[in-house]
Amino acid sequence: MNVEKIGIMLDKKVISLNRRRRHTYERLAFYVEIGARLGLETVFFHADQINFATNKIKGYVWRDKKLVPSTFIIPKVIHNRLLSGKKATIFRIKKLEKISQVYNGIVTRNKWRVHKRLWGQDNLRHYIPETKLFRKQAFTDMLNKYSFIYIKPVVGSVGIGVARIERKAEEYFFYSSQTKESFQHVEELVQFVENWIKNKTYIIQQGIPLCKYQDRTFDVRVSIQKNQLHEWKISGMVAKLENPTNKLSNLAQGGRAEQLETVLASLFATQSIPVIVNRLKAACFAIVEELEQHETSLADLGLDMGIDRSGLPYFIEANVRDQRYSFFKAGEKAMFYQSYKTPLEYGATLYKKKK
Repeated sequence: MNVEKIGIMLDKKVISLNRRRRHTYERLAFYVEIGARLGLETVFFHADQINFATNKIKGYVWRDKKLVPSTFIIPKVIHNRLLSGKKATIFRIKKLEKISQVYNGIVTRNKWRVHKRLWGQDNLRHYIPETKLFRKQAFTDMLNKYSFIYIKPVVGSVGIGVARIERKAEEYFFYSSQTKESFQHVEELVQFVENWIKNKTYIIQQGIPLCKYQDRTFDVRVSIQKNQLHEWKISGMVAKLENPTNKLSNLAQGGRAEQLETVLASLFATQSIPVIVNRLKAACFAIVEELEQHETSLADLGLDMGIDRSGLPYFIEANVRDQRYSFFKAGEKAMFYQSYKTPLEYGATLYKKKK
């Protein structure tokens, strides 16, 4: 009896490291174990390995804790875990979407486009920091309006290219993953930032005075995914504390993951915590439901949310390939596993629906 396959489309680097038994943020054994429980064989591949002429893929299966080469028919259902800006790769994935059910397929990573979609909804605007495309005048206006702001590449991930700029009295401080500078005059700061950005497209985002834990600002990574009922479900929430040196909370930039329950318990009265958590969840559900209107294949997101000192939630950004690793780092093993389980359960129902 042939077992139906569910495909996991991965980044080339993830494939290469796993072939050498090296750890990555992806736990391939989880996909295999969960797939087997759902009656499916899990197979892995990169978009470049698809042969559309033969309808086959020279990909991999999981054997003895590593990837082993295997050739198989293109699976009917595929979970896209590949993040690429290459036009050739995007073209191949779009072609794949025409013959297979690809979830979390080609979806926008453009932060400016996401901001406009959310800002345009009256019921969401109070969650959204003021955001502008980077222009010299917009930059100085935002500097004068807020005590601190962020500048971010329109397309980017893991905190690369993100900077925080603070205004204290008559001095300006610039923090990024590898740079810390101070400026006495705004003109010097503007010139430095323009040179730092070069010709790339950036956004400017209002800085929200968020809660602090152990004197470090934190945000909340929320894993929100479609389940077997095709409903959005929160698989886990974890706090990410900023790196005091560069002011960034991304784990890749030296941020630290902590259990959200522990963090909130140190900041708010016990009876307030369920209210704060429910507000946060409600904001996440409202945000993904709006994003889904524009990106119908969305099924697996990592939302970065902030909580201000009053316990109110704010949207920071959406990650379409949540690396999920913050749950592992915070010791939230059940959440970590659930973040793999929920989207595969969703994928299994797509197969049954297709059948």
